[in-house]
Amino acid sequence: MRQMTVPNITRQRQWWPPVAAVLVLVAVTTAAYWPVFQAGFVWDDDYWLTNNFVITRGHAPWGYWYPRVPMLDYLPLTGTALWVQHELWGDEALGYHVVNLILHIASALLLWRILRRLGTGAPWLAALIFAVHPVAVASAAWIAEVKNTLSMFLAAAAVLAYLRFDDSDKRRWHVLSIALFALGLLAKTSIVIVPLILLGCVWFKHRRITLRDWLRAAPLFILSLVMGLVTIKFQSGQRMDPPVEGPAHLAESFMLAGKALWFYLYKALAPLEVCMIYPRWDPHRVGLWDMTPLLGVGVSALLIWRLPKGVRRPIAFALGYYVLALLPVLGFVTMSFMGFSFVADHWHYLALIAPIALVVHLVHRVVRGRRTLRIGACVVAAAVIAGLSVVTYHQAAVYENRETLWRDTIAKNPDAWGAHNDIGVELANSGRFTEALHHYGEVIRIRPDHHVAYRCMGDLYMRLGRLEDARKSLLEAYRLRPRHPETNYHLAAYYEQTHQSRLAVEHYRKAIISRPNWPFPINNLAWLLATDPDPAVRDPNEAIRLAAALVSNPKHRKIEMVMTLAAAYSEARRHDEAVRTTRMALALARAQGRTEMFGPLQRLIEAYSRGLSCREYMEYNERMEAESKRRQSWGVPRQ
Repeated sequence: MRQMTVPNITRQRQWWPPVAAVLVLVAVTTAAYWPVFQAGFVWDDDYWLTNNFVITRGHAPWGYWYPRVPMLDYLPLTGTALWVQHELWGDEALGYHVVNLILHIASALLLWRILRRLGTGAPWLAALIFAVHPVAVASAAWIAEVKNTLSMFLAAAAVLAYLRFDDSDKRRWHVLSIALFALGLLAKTSIVIVPLILLGCVWFKHRRITLRDWLRAAPLFILSLVMGLVTIKFQSGQRMDPPVEGPAHLAESFMLAGKALWFYLYKALAPLEVCMIYPRWDPHRVGLWDMTPLLGVGVSALLIWRLPKGVRRPIAFALGYYVLALLPVLGFVTMSFMGFSFVADHWHYLALIAPIALVVHLVHRVVRGRRTLRIGACVVAAAVIAGLSVVTYHQAAVYENRETLWRDTIAKNPDAWGAHNDIGVELANSGRFTEALHHYGEVIRIRPDHHVAYRCMGDLYMRLGRLEDARKSLLEAYRLRPRHPETNYHLAAYYEQTHQSRLAVEHYRKAIISRPNWPFPINNLAWLLATDPDPAVRDPNEAIRLAAALVSNPKHRKIEMVMTLAAAYSEARRHDEAVRTTRMALALARAQGRTEMFGPLQRLIEAYSRGLSCREYMEYNERMEAESKRRQSWGVPRQ
């Protein structure tokens, strides 16, 4: 008689619940972030992709590891990851968003395993809340913040590997932890606090930290020190424009840190009105009320110390991790983003899991073994997950494009001058000049010293033909930053448009002094020196020198710049060279398919062949145009 095969129920129970838990977490998080699949590029995404010098100049990927151009920070793994994606997706945003979301979900799954290994209550629920928490949207839905999601994933993997090493004493887990941590630092150095977190995990598990634990963590501390010094080296050479006004002394820094800690804790527990740029506090305000948050931190620490050990240990561990994870962004070190706000959701990402896990753990302790309370807690947990997912869904939709992001930010924080400035750029680029002027005006209302806003307003006024308003705005920008190259360039363009050639030449020269290799002011200056009607301004020999040096660089061999060199040759009566150079411009036009340039370039070749200069040819055309208009006004048909 054949024996019947009895299914192994025990084995099914071992693998099925974790798989189901993973699938649920992935499904719920994907649903909450569904709008990112229609999202585009926002804020500084172009700095990392379309306008990234390492990519556009063909230096990737090694240019991220051995920089040839100035960089804001040393994040070679992040840069390489974005370069690989750029090779795969190009300018299609969907691929970048999918990768970012995968990293975010993977980090949540790793956090689940870490919390489970630490023995905290309901670790899967804590990981799910982290995954759908609205504060995380600023990292998971912002392409440039792949440095957050990638470094978080690698840091969590390093912690999990270290905990496995701590449990098993198998050296391969120790080596893997060190390697993952090193990669995480190359993605973003904000995870330098991981060695301290690892020691905190050891203390939480064993209630003590031994000399052996310190020695085991020593390699990670060395990596943190090295990468911290590298980051300081890179950032110390960066000039923030406009300059960031931060705390003036240590007392102000501590008060700012106290405010930031309570703000982040509030957003973790009640994530309402999450925003890209929060209101900026006055860093120099030192009153009794401003000292309250810092005093509250101290009082809270004393109260925690007096709690029973069973309760004190998880609270001390969670809040200790929270403070450590936020320490680099609490205001003790000035960062460029602090010009907008001293707090940000993307700075909160690494620390966010701590208060979530703590609250879930404490609730789990209260309801454990009590059936009625457990049912109620499950209902509340489901409601919390649903509520957070809805908020996250709406916040993720904000990342559709730059304009939707900044309009949402301005609606929540009308004094976010960075949002007004960037939406002004977007509106100007789409030809909505009047709307853009309004937002630049708001920038100046909030930041009267913002020279860039004055300069942008001047440029828009010129496009609208409001030359007097343009003059006032550009002169104010010049008063604020007289040596700024772009301010001098735009002021020179204004003077050139209003036929004040001497002033135009003066400011083009100032722009070139401030930025010697900038091709546009060099080309415009050479054009003026070659073609201006005023003999006192013209200097064809200097124009040849400037334009020839420009065109000799293959990167600057543009049609318009080659035409400038030809015009300079013609003014110097070197007509054969003018004809040859114009033919070079014509060949470039044919290669680029710019058919609209064929006729004008052919006519210039004919003019140079007859011995005319570009200036004389333009003056002749202006006379003929004026004569044609005069004949038309008299009713005489054009011959």
